[in-house]
Amino acid sequence: MAIRLCRRIPVVATIEGLIGNPDLEREYSEWAGHEVYCQHVDDYGLQRWNEIYDDAKHIIAISPFLAKMGRQQYGDKVSFLPLGVDISIFHDQGRTSSKRMRIISAGRLESHKRPELMMLLADKYPQADFIWFGEGSLRELLIKQAAERVCFPQYTGTGHAEF
Repeated sequence: MAIRLCRRIPVVATIEGLIGNPDLEREYSEWAGHEVYCQHVDDYGLQRWNEIYDDAKHIIAISPFLAKMGRQQYGDKVSFLPLGVDISIFHDQGRTSSKRMRIISAGRLESHKRPELMMLLADKYPQADFIWFGEGSLRELLIKQAAERVCFPQYTGTGHAEF
């Protein structure tokens, strides 16, 4: 049973990935015309997500593909808005050109984000610098494992990250 607020307020939800089960994966694949994978959740989790999306006034998907899948399930209340970059933080003002290529990732350091792939790439391409911006439960372990291969800057709260 869903908990409802006495006061009706509009909810805007986001679709940042597909969740489901093997049956939904097959349905997504049919809609897309190619094989589609999703994060599997139990029946309760799926029911809860569907309640949230059904009750939402609007749903924002972070990719055109997710918007397409969302519209199939929830109708025209789904739109696409890409993730953006805050140019007040990520800019080239005052920076000099580097001869080394930089590979940058930004996201939570959790197992489902597969940060170990960044470590493997850093081993494979020593001519590049690898930088991962993010916090999460794997941060300290990855810092210990990375040594010189991957940099995990600490956000200072000033709009800058310390390397």
